[in-house]
Amino acid sequence: MNYLNVFITGLIFILFPAAGDTGQSPQSGIMEKPMRAELIWSIGSDEKNEDFFNPGSFAVDSQGRIFLLDTGNSRIQCFSQEGKFLFTFGRSGQGPGELSKEARTIRILEDGNIYVIDNRQRRINVYDVSGKFLRQGKTSAEYDDIALVDGTYYYSNLIMVEGHLPIHCSKTLGNVDQSFGPLIDPDKDLLKRAIQMGIPEIVERAFSIKASTLLVNSKKEIIFSPFSPYRLIKFDALGKTLRDIEGQTAFYTGLLTILRIDKKKGTIGIGNGGPSARLFRPYLLDKDYLAYFYLNPEFDTAFLDIYSSNLDLTARYKMMNEVTDARLEGRFPKKYFGEVFIDRNNYLYALLLSQDDPPRLVKYKLIY
Repeated sequence: MNYLNVFITGLIFILFPAAGDTGQSPQSGIMEKPMRAELIWSIGSDEKNEDFFNPGSFAVDSQGRIFLLDTGNSRIQCFSQEGKFLFTFGRSGQGPGELSKEARTIRILEDGNIYVIDNRQRRINVYDVSGKFLRQGKTSAEYDDIALVDGTYYYSNLIMVEGHLPIHCSKTLGNVDQSFGPLIDPDKDLLKRAIQMGIPEIVERAFSIKASTLLVNSKKEIIFSPFSPYRLIKFDALGKTLRDIEGQTAFYTGLLTILRIDKKKGTIGIGNGGPSARLFRPYLLDKDYLAYFYLNPEFDTAFLDIYSSNLDLTARYKMMNEVTDARLEGRFPKKYFGEVFIDRNNYLYALLLSQDDPPRLVKYKLIY
């Protein structure tokens, strides 16, 4: 999973150019603009229906209702756009509509239904927006994301095996009919190095099933993004590549990895070669504009890039990270944002996760 740390101060977090900055990105030529957001509400405590445990993700429907996949409690919680609890559905188990405690992805697709990817049980559950279970599809692999275009389902995953195609198509929510897309290495030639050293299985175990993303724009084109590095690829519905871009930043956005073989101990492994940029799941502001969050390797500055439907960079925002704690505590930062979503009314929803406090679902009003 990838993380975004932001500057939060009381009820407001602010995006602004760093002190002494000209306000223009030297890589893209785009002026960096300020933005601020005012907190509307925050949900998450030890109270009933707010006692989230290891929440995976959330989705917002056309009425502004938020459906939170409360992974650790094997349930889906629905809240109004005002933050009021409405209803819950789902439970732990292996029966129809039931969830494992590892279901991480929830999406609302073009048919208006709710889809939950449950990789532990190798299936995708489908519900209507009232919480009624409709059907399920069995999958032969684990997936990160799902999209729907004119009755065809598209799944994505990143399995670091030579020749793997990361986007799979299915007419039946199950059997794969077609696969396409490039295998994207999270670091430069990582898989090639592993093959040369005779340890490709180490890379496969370490980097398979991460946060790759699928989005669908108004032209019904598919946008794919890996968890690392910063890259966006647009396809038509048949898998033809229409645009392939890398993010223009002042720093490397891939992972920095070291492969090791200790012949004396008889061990092999993969290690961290240094601080890496933290990339965040991109999303569509509407059906045409795409937003991409990321954090520099020092974790002190976060960026928000905005792209047109043709994947042209149109705006960049920048913010200093002065309050949230990016120091690692175990595998995760002490406080960070999980999934983020912005609606057409410029409201920002996010999972605020912390090592010390209960998980929260928060809503901000963006002010430009």
